Amino acid sequence: MCFPFSVMKVTGKSMEPALHENDYVFVNKLAYLFSAPKKDDIVIVKHPVTGKPLIKRITNIKADKYFVKGDHAKQSTDSRNFGVLPQSQIVGKVWRIIKKK
Repeated sequence: MCFPFSVMKVTGKSMEPALHENDYVFVNKLAYLFSAPKKDDIVIVKHPVTGKPLIKRITNIKADKYFVKGDHAKQSTDSRNFGVLPQSQIVGKVWRIIKKK
């Protein structure tokens, strides 16, 4: 059964300062069912080679291809490494953030 929302734990420092390791995010998997992703959305994407879920920010959109980056560039594997992504690689939009204490 496919759930429309999921929870993901942040690992690593690629999205600092917006997200920190051990924060949790709620992911809305239906967010882009009727509308397209927008610049500055924080999204979960599938790594194009490994399929591993990554949390990234959309920084540019060209012809329905999405360039995603981590906010902490030196700590991020992102479109600078694997190129632009089609919308089909976007799992969902980060909807809520629960900060670690």
